[in-house]
Parts: sequence; C-alpha cells; structure tokens
Amino acid sequence: MNIVKDSATLPAAKPSSTHFLDPGHLFERIIRSWGAKSVIPLEFDRGKINYMPLERMALLKGTLKGTLVLRSSMEFSNWLQNQRSGTALGRYNEGEIFEELVSLFCLYLYHDFWNPNSFRIGPINPFRSVPQDWPKEPPSAFCPILVENHPVEIWLWLQD
Repeated sequence: MNIVKDSATLPAAKPSSTHFLDPGHLFERIIRSWGAKSVIPLEFDRGKINYMPLERMALLKGTLKGTLVLRSSMEFSNWLQNQRSGTALGRYNEGEIFEELVSLFCLYLYHDFWNPNSFRIGPINPFRSVPQDWPKEPPSAFCPILVENHPVEIWLWLQD
C-alpha cells in the first residue's frame, strides 16, 4: 500500500502559536460526508516520505497563510470518483475531483480553525507538486490516515 520511493529524514513539526487542532479530524468530517465508512489514523515514520503519485499543493492566502499538501494513491482518486458519481462532481475526472477535495478542505480550514465571522480567503488553486516543491521548514502539522484502505497524507505549513 505505502510504497517508499525515497527515504528522507524529516525535522520535527514546529509548534505553532496559531490555534490549531488535528487536520486529520477535519478531513475525516469531509471524507465521511463523501461516503467513507473507514477512516483510520496511521502512525508516521519520520524517516521516510512515502511515494504517492497523486499530490496537490494549495497556497493559503488571506487570514490563513501557509501551504497545504494533500497526497494519496491513484486508487483513492478512483474511489472518490465512484463516490461522487450521481452528483455534479461525477462528471469530473479523478484528478479534478481530488482538486475539489483539496479546495473544500482549504475552506474547512479557514472556517473551522479561525473566526468564521472575520476571515478573508484568497484564491484556492490546487496544483500538482512533489516533495521537492514543499517548504523547507518543518510542517506545522502532518496527518497520515487510511481512507477505505487508501493512504492519504495531509501536510500543513502555517505562517505566523
């Protein structure tokens, strides 16, 4: 399931002064609303970055500033497309549906972790990325989870 392509030593996540909870819990709320029945948190092996062919990065602008990376397998995008068939998203291909999931997750981050009455949202434009594109500093949060037996990783870097 998790294929290790390259090993890398990752620095420990930096503590953040921003009010922040587990992004995995937030992602679970979204993915369960899309029909997931099994969502399991995984332990993180700090010595490895798993190879995952499906990866999108979104630059967060507005009240919330930072970088979000969502990664998974191509099989996960197929599962998403099957889950969204019969909805407006059903006409999108697997990559577009994954980008919609990333965009929705960004909106949930803005709304759930910051004052929903006074926030500003910049454009949310997920784009393809690879680990070499990530910020150099340690992430503010990292959550590996298993959704319907598909690995998903959430990486989040917040700026002060």
